[in-house]
Amino acid sequence: MNCTITCLKRQRVVWLLIGIWLVLHALVPWSGWQSYAQTTTGTILGTVIRQDTTPIAGAIVRIFNKVNGLTRTARTDARGVYRFDLILPGLYDIRAQAEGFRENAIENFIVEVNREKIIQPPPDHS
Repeated sequence: MNCTITCLKRQRVVWLLIGIWLVLHALVPWSGWQSYAQTTTGTILGTVIRQDTTPIAGAIVRIFNKVNGLTRTARTDARGVYRFDLILPGLYDIRAQAEGFRENAIENFIVEVNREKIIQPPPDHS
């Protein structure tokens, strides 16, 4: 009789463990336990153009993080397009300068996580 009681206890424990396993695996997708790639940065992009809206190739574009003081620099491509990926969220200034043009700045814009911020700083003619 002891064997029967012991066997029943083991069966209950096994079924209890299986039940717990099933419940946990059913809850995983909704509980946040499952790890998906999470984005913690944003993107800044835009086009540097003349007053007549033609693009300026080779313009230097700088972004400045007003919280940590970091600066990044990029050059516009043949279409006047620039892009900064993997930008930490925060408050930024952006400056664009090209030969024959005065530097133009846009200040105090916010970069958010998993968002693209389109900034169009057209340099003024000198």
